[in-house]
Amino acid sequence: QGITGKGVLVGHLDTGADGKHPALASAIQEFAEFDLVGEMVSPAPAAYDSDEHGTHTAATIAGRASKSGKTKSHVGVAPEASLISAMVIDGGDVVARVLGGMNWAVGRGIRVLSMSLGIRGYLEDFRPVTQALRDRGVLPVFASGNEGPGTSRSPGNYAEVLSVGAMDRNKLIAN
Repeated sequence: QGITGKGVLVGHLDTGADGKHPALASAIQEFAEFDLVGEMVSPAPAAYDSDEHGTHTAATIAGRASKSGKTKSHVGVAPEASLISAMVIDGGDVVARVLGGMNWAVGRGIRVLSMSLGIRGYLEDFRPVTQALRDRGVLPVFASGNEGPGTSRSPGNYAEVLSVGAMDRNKLIAN
C-alpha cells in the first residue's frame, strides 16, 4: 500500500538488536543497554543482541530490503522506519530494566514503542510511563503473551496499549 514507515522513529526494547545484521545495519539510529539494576550503561555499546529475539523483533519492524539471488525482498513491515533500540531483558531486575528503557525512549521523539516482552499477570509498575507515552501521542505496541487463556502479561494487558500475541497456521496460540 506504499506505507513504508519513512520518517517514523520507533522505539524497540528487547534483548537488544544486532547492528551488524544486514537487515538492520542502517535501521538503528541509537542503541542503549540497561544494566541488571536498570541503569543505562555508559558509554553505550555498539548495537548487539544478547539473544536472537531482539534482532528478530527489530527486523520484523524495520528490517531493510535484502537481496536473495535476483530478487529483492523486505523483512520489516516498515522498512524505511528508523529504530532506537535498547537491551532491557535477560537477567537482573527486569522491571527496573524495562522501566529504565521506557523512560529513555519517552524523550527520544518516538512515534511507536515496541516491546515484545512482559511479566505474567497484572502489574501497575509500567502504567505511569505507558500513560506518559500515550499523552505524547506514542503508540505502545506490547506483547500480550502466548501462554493461553488467563495468562496475559503486563504491560501488554493495559487498556492503553495495542496488544500483540501470536498464533500458528492452525490458529492456535504459538509456542
